[in-house]
Amino acid sequence: MNDVDDLKVGHNERFSHYEYFDRRKADYETFLMPTDFVMASELDDHRQNSDDWVLYNTDKFEGDMDINVIDLANIYPNVDNDDTNSQNNVLYNAIRNRHQLWPSPRIPYAISSQYSPYSRSVIAAAMEEYMKRTCVRWVPRSVKDYDYIYIVPDRGCYSMVGKTGGKQTVSLGTGCIQKGIIMHELMHAVGFFHEQSRTDRDKHITVLWGNIQPGMQGQFEKYDHGMVDSLGADYDYDSIMHYGPQAFSRNGQPTLVPKIPVSIGVTETQRVVVTTASEISQEPTNGSIHVIITESCKNIRPDCDELVTSGNS
Repeated sequence: MNDVDDLKVGHNERFSHYEYFDRRKADYETFLMPTDFVMASELDDHRQNSDDWVLYNTDKFEGDMDINVIDLANIYPNVDNDDTNSQNNVLYNAIRNRHQLWPSPRIPYAISSQYSPYSRSVIAAAMEEYMKRTCVRWVPRSVKDYDYIYIVPDRGCYSMVGKTGGKQTVSLGTGCIQKGIIMHELMHAVGFFHEQSRTDRDKHITVLWGNIQPGMQGQFEKYDHGMVDSLGADYDYDSIMHYGPQAFSRNGQPTLVPKIPVSIGVTETQRVVVTTASEISQEPTNGSIHVIITESCKNIRPDCDELVTSGNS
């Protein structure tokens, strides 16, 4: 595919002539503008794609996680394939290392100048949904912000997990300009792994190893409690962080089969769970979005008490 993404946007005629991005343009940091959020409010939600195939990059850890050598050394020794009955089983895949958690709900960002107006509007829609349903605040990076995420149209969809320090890339390339996909990558940036990597996953889902692409079995490993933190949540088939049923399939057949009749895979109506380095204060569970509120969130958002009570915005 050419550097200029040639996918068109479909049914919304206002945006039908826009491309997603153009890598021929100079790449410099910009921020979302009020007009991007106005355009976001006019997007046709039914038109948006919900394909998650773009998350399964064979050259990325678990398909869309940008992990360096040091991170891999920390992850693989902690993989636990046997001890599924431990009292310390992972109940949600939040990163345990507090130094990699953002210290407050305020997370600075910048966005590449290479994105089209349409793509900016979809990114704005994803961030707005994130802020509507959680206490995380995506804010334009200021000169005082050393740590921030930089959203760029690199090859594919990927993100580091948690705060890595300095400028860290979140890639939203070809096929990634979908609200659900963007929220998925932002969840990684906040500090979450994939749902099916939980230590207790074999109680809830069957991995069909024979259907996995050769060499990709490592994408389906589990972590023990030394790598990820338990947030006390039940296994969530509806998590926006869950692989789809044919992830890394070699033959088009399922690689993951739920043990109850439910759907899995990234859509735009799934649960979003967000925490910061503060202690968890509440865990509302009703509503279409699963929100975990922290004390630091409650200090900055006036309707957090209502969120805690209702589980909705």
